Amino acid sequence: MANFGDSKQVKLRKDKRCSWCGQVMKKGEYVYHFKGRWDGDWQNWKMHNECEQVYRNDEYCEEGFSLFNNTRPTTEQLPDQTNGEGL
Repeated sequence: MANFGDSKQVKLRKDKRCSWCGQVMKKGEYVYHFKGRWDGDWQNWKMHNECEQVYRNDEYCEEGFSLFNNTRPTTEQLPDQTNGEGL
């Protein structure tokens, strides 16, 4: 089955749990939202933006991830987005 999906930033209309770390994301907060099909299963999840950065850069997440079973990163743990340029 083909994999497809849509990901975007959304503003929460009510409190939700982050699918990555399980912590509460508050109404009005902007978060990362994905919905689509992956390996034949329908996916629909939301994450803190910093959790999504770690998820996107984790080579082990190509196989998926366990809901609510990961640690929310601190600023120091986020991947370097500058690529060594400009700073």
